Amino acid sequence: IIGERISVKVDMYANYAGKTTTFSTLEKAVRKNLQVLVRYFSLSSGQVQSRAIDPYALLFRRHAWYLVGFCHLRGEVRTFRVERIRSLKLSGERFKRPTDFSLEGYLKNAWELHSGKEVVEVKLLFDSRLAPLFLEGKRHPSQKLEKHPDGRLMFSVKVAGTEEIKRWILGFGDQAEVMEPPELRREMAEVAGKLKERYRR
Repeated sequence: IIGERISVKVDMYANYAGKTTTFSTLEKAVRKNLQVLVRYFSLSSGQVQSRAIDPYALLFRRHAWYLVGFCHLRGEVRTFRVERIRSLKLSGERFKRPTDFSLEGYLKNAWELHSGKEVVEVKLLFDSRLAPLFLEGKRHPSQKLEKHPDGRLMFSVKVAGTEEIKRWILGFGDQAEVMEPPELRREMAEVAGKLKERYRR
């Protein structure tokens, strides 16, 4: 009866079939500071690479599970999608988790998950029809809102890189305009031009 009156749905697009052992091993490794050896499919290179990772945390974001940890191959903290882990085993080595690392701090400037050293201020001008949507709550810790006399809304946010937020902006179609930075504005104009050409076919 309750299910007919209250419903909570968490969309999970990733396929975790056969990943039970992977999750149990990662949970143990995160909890006990155990280094793992993984074969990981990199979307950017299109290749499976072997690497040692000191796992710091597991988190669920945007319909999928992610592992955050120090990657010895790249020499820095990275984020990995769990379903792209092709194989996983404990290395037998323990690691010392940095005392100054916090998951909240690592993701502080991320729009979703990408955390980089270069922080960019992005300014978007939203159509008046969307203004109430952003006035209802806070989308990002750094966001600032400025309502224009004509009802449009200036949305400002500081994020690490623009790739993630660019995909988000595209979802608003012609109801959102990038004002800053100039590089992102040019990229959006290029995407709009390509879309126009595609739909002319």
